[in-house]
Amino acid sequence: MSPSFLAPLILTVLGVQITCSNGNPETISEQCAKPTGPGINSLSPNKDLYDQGESVTVTCAPRYQSVSDVIRCRKSRTHSNWNVPNPCFVFQLNVTLVTPTSISLQWKCDPGPCQSHWRIGVSYEAVRQNLGKRRRFPETEGVTISKLQPYTEYYITISGHTLWKETELRRIIRTKESAPGKPDFTQYPSINNNKNNNNTLKWRLSETHGVLIGYQLNISAKREYSWFFDKIESHWLRPNVTEFNMELKHGTNYTVTLQGFTSAGPGEPAVWTHETPIADQCLLSQINGINRTGVEQEYYDPEESVTVRCMEGYYPTRVKIRCMRNVRIVMWNNSAPCTEQCKKSDLSRDPNVQLVPPQDYYPPNMVVSVRCPLGYKPFWDTITCKSVQYNYMWRVHCEGKYITFKC
Repeated sequence: MSPSFLAPLILTVLGVQITCSNGNPETISEQCAKPTGPGINSLSPNKDLYDQGESVTVTCAPRYQSVSDVIRCRKSRTHSNWNVPNPCFVFQLNVTLVTPTSISLQWKCDPGPCQSHWRIGVSYEAVRQNLGKRRRFPETEGVTISKLQPYTEYYITISGHTLWKETELRRIIRTKESAPGKPDFTQYPSINNNKNNNNTLKWRLSETHGVLIGYQLNISAKREYSWFFDKIESHWLRPNVTEFNMELKHGTNYTVTLQGFTSAGPGEPAVWTHETPIADQCLLSQINGINRTGVEQEYYDPEESVTVRCMEGYYPTRVKIRCMRNVRIVMWNNSAPCTEQCKKSDLSRDPNVQLVPPQDYYPPNMVVSVRCPLGYKPFWDTITCKSVQYNYMWRVHCEGKYITFKC
């Protein structure tokens, strides 16, 4: 084959078109080969070679982003090429960290880097709040959006800018929960002498910052004049509870703390301190024979009750006594709930006298046997502990009088 036949074949394979007149070359026009970059799904028109200045519409495959929908064959210094060498690329967005007040994003492209395809902008706005959109253009392949509201949904928009088009990718991301805000007390309990007391503590929680799990309510009550009185209550309340019945007592210092909980933990506590005035009260030490060891308090409000515990040698006549208000005074409904028991020492000073059963004190109506030393005989074989004017003493009757027992 002669060289004149080989030249057109070689030039055509190299993408060079020859137009001949009378067998002589007149013009040579380079062409662009069919785009074969990654992610190209279809071309229109679809052919193997494209002339300089010719445009082709590119459709990218799923999961691929487009740099430009239309690319053009252009002439460079040495050969023709496409003005956009890779019209399709993979853009992968990763959410690397979400906190209550920030969202961190990272992205990468294939082929990379992303800056060779797009000028990337990031904008964000709250979904349910009309706060406006804010936009940033990070220089690196990542960004942290800060100063956000906790537990709030945000539209995160990634904008890809080129000379030919702009692409937007949107995601909805919710910031993490944070501990709730401090509750606001809206009503406090009170105490009045006319008994029209308001015993309800009420509150509201304006800033939730998440799904409220519940409330922790702690109540401590102390009295400066009685170190016995020291009460602590702790209550876990459901999230829909916004009030608590709290009956105050006179002469008491109260400290109330309330805090909400979310999955992020406890919020800032609200604290209320209150001192109720000292009113007319019943005094426990006024009762003769009462055992005050380990008692919880010294003063009692009207209508308060106390279980009677007597000292050794005294016998309780009542299981409980109650503080009563009578016109203008406050007093116990039983001023002598502990009465003195019969004692062996009251019977005889003779140590040889024995009582059966042997014990130091005897309860009322108890019948006791008497034993004397050898050579002595008791006046009575048995004696009984009987009540005499609120006291108990041995009943040993002789000639109409109570006498001291002798052997």
